[in-house]
Amino acid sequence: MPEVMNARVIGVPHEIFGQAIKAEIVVKDGQTLVERQVLAHCRKHLEDLMVPQIVEFVRELPISASGKIKRK
Repeated sequence: MPEVMNARVIGVPHEIFGQAIKAEIVVKDGQTLVERQVLAHCRKHLEDLMVPQIVEFVRELPISASGKIKRK
């Protein structure tokens, strides 16, 4: 999506399923994006089981010393 600067997808605990997919998204400056737009895009381009159940917009993602996004 052109509005997305960076994103990561992680597994988080879920009461019923054991684990759920969570997408954390950093939106580009001056851009707006809402959860339903992200989910619609994911449903169009991904298999059902790959669509995140949780979408969270964050200011920045944790970066390791080597410049990669931390997943844990």
